[in-house]
Amino acid sequence: MSFSRFYNKEEYGSVNTGIIDLYISNSDKQNQYYAMWINKYKKYYTELNKNNSKDSNYDEECNDGNDKIAEWKIRYYKSTWEMFSSAVLFTEAEFTYSQDCYVSFYFDIYYSLLHAMQALIYLSPSQNFESLFRMSHHKIKNCFSSLYCCKKQLFHDSGIIEFFEELKYMREFYSYNTPMNLIPDDIKRKLNRCKSYVTALYQAISFHLYMIRSTICTCDHYDRIMFNEKFDSFFSNTDLIKLNQKKKMITNKLKYRKKKVSDYSVRFQEALNAAKTVGSLENKTNVKLLNKKYREAQDQKVYYENELQRIKKDLKNVKIDIAAENIRRECNGTIYPSEYILQWELDHLFDEFHTYDWDQTQNKNSIYDFHKAFDMVYDAIM
Repeated sequence: MSFSRFYNKEEYGSVNTGIIDLYISNSDKQNQYYAMWINKYKKYYTELNKNNSKDSNYDEECNDGNDKIAEWKIRYYKSTWEMFSSAVLFTEAEFTYSQDCYVSFYFDIYYSLLHAMQALIYLSPSQNFESLFRMSHHKIKNCFSSLYCCKKQLFHDSGIIEFFEELKYMREFYSYNTPMNLIPDDIKRKLNRCKSYVTALYQAISFHLYMIRSTICTCDHYDRIMFNEKFDSFFSNTDLIKLNQKKKMITNKLKYRKKKVSDYSVRFQEALNAAKTVGSLENKTNVKLLNKKYREAQDQKVYYENELQRIKKDLKNVKIDIAAENIRRECNGTIYPSEYILQWELDHLFDEFHTYDWDQTQNKNSIYDFHKAFDMVYDAIM
């Protein structure tokens, strides 16, 4: 039996699930896998709707549940982004192999597998949205293993984690050691094995997007300011959520320190005047104490002022990919993607991924054709 039977043929047409069918070939086990993940998505969506509440900080029709649902637009784009990145790296590995350029070979196939695994992690409802920022390689491996490699999961007993660790070692080793004596046949076997895994991952991404579409509806009412911060955190060089939270915290602390400086200044002047008038030991001691507290508060104020300036500078230096800017405009302009049907949007998504630069790449006379990456994804899922 095949996982393709779960798809609505009228909407999706022909769907390729050939590799994941090999991983779980039994019809009952395929049903169990489908039911298990459908229930996870349904439970997640139900809990979000329960948590919906009015929030006076923005449109009264917005709520926390809708904000969480809107995050799936970001997950969708980021997952497909990582999938295309994986395909680009793999097809570059094929090219370097064909040119007998082995130094970068393990870099390409290792990161191809890494990006494909990460793409599927984005589609797990058990992963908190914020936890997906800046995932380390070690975290990606452990997270993927716990989500998709345990019993009844798609990649159980597939050997993908062991292969990932092998490629990681080879990538690190050959970063410092030129592979002068590699056996081409061994490289070819690793290339084929990696292709089998990433193809299975692309098919799994497509299948999970189908299940997400069946359970998690899109919404129009959500906090768009927070949405943009989350989007930029995923598609930039900075975690904007954390940075803006820190900016808010530092601003509040600076406000408090300024008030302290003002209070101590007034109290110091009052104590100084009293000491001049009365001249008691108690008044003189109080002057010294208040002067010390005033200087401490002043130093803290200067510290937080400098911290705030540093954060503002970091915010100005945030770099957003041009392609990501196009995607964000689409997200804010419409409910797009309203369907999450990867097969329908593949051409469009790849155009966004490469920023509609077909004419530019044509004029470069590049010996590598990045459109092979599109063909690879297309052949994997269609």
